[in-house]
Amino acid sequence: MSNPRGAKHRAHFTLKRDLRPILTSLNGDNSWLLSFPRPEPERKTSGKAYFHIVHDPWLNGPEVQISSWLHEGETGHSPIDAIHLSFHYGDHLHVPTLLTFDPSIPVFTTTDGAPIIRKSNHFTSITAYADLDPTFTGDWSAIRRAPGLPSYITVFRIKGHHELNFFTALLWSPAPDTHEAVLYSPHGLHTSTPALQALLHHADPSFSTLALLHGLKESWTWSWQTTFGAKSGLELYRESRARYWVATHNDRLGYGGVVWWLVTDIFRSVEWALGQEKGGQEVRKDVKVEEVKNGECFVLE
Repeated sequence: MSNPRGAKHRAHFTLKRDLRPILTSLNGDNSWLLSFPRPEPERKTSGKAYFHIVHDPWLNGPEVQISSWLHEGETGHSPIDAIHLSFHYGDHLHVPTLLTFDPSIPVFTTTDGAPIIRKSNHFTSITAYADLDPTFTGDWSAIRRAPGLPSYITVFRIKGHHELNFFTALLWSPAPDTHEAVLYSPHGLHTSTPALQALLHHADPSFSTLALLHGLKESWTWSWQTTFGAKSGLELYRESRARYWVATHNDRLGYGGVVWWLVTDIFRSVEWALGQEKGGQEVRKDVKVEEVKNGECFVLE
């Protein structure tokens, strides 16, 4: 455990209050450890305080600093409880990294991602979940929970106008009438998407948004914008009423081959997005984007 991450954990645990979800950056870009507190009875029976989900791990490369502790604990078993893969492209579903994990860890992913993982013949439990129907009305309580996930965690995805533009929700229910969400949209999507509007404004049961994980950079392939960046993030932040905006998929990547000629990344700031929102008027400093560095954690208070 790196010193910054360890210090933040110790500060949180020594306050002697209810445990809160924790985000830990695994590669400084888009790979995360999402740690959700277990109910008290489960803590006693399992001996574990958190349910740990590894999200989109890409850990075989120069950006990795802390991957080794994910794979084996002191007893020789991985402390990871589940793996979540939000998208089937290689920077989200990285097979060489996945092969380093214990094959008994349950994996849940999209219908496009499941065949890729099954082809590797590594994991024993793979669950595919479909995108929500465009006619979704907001009642997420009826969504079938993925095997391998406890009753207090629900995950589902909303697809936008293109496969790159999607929105994933992970809802944590610490009590029957309390629901909190971590919302993830690495490339952004149109906020007018009907299923997204239904979730954000007509959710049943209602939930509060702990964190929005969304990047600031725009990505273009020739004249086609594939990643919407800061402006889209600000719109989603406003509509979701998120407590925190955490930057993800925002690193400076090196491209090679044909991609080097086709792809252009434009790095924006939240101040730029606020200026766009206000039509060039004076910028208000009322929005902060949390940058969680490689190996560090962020407690969602």
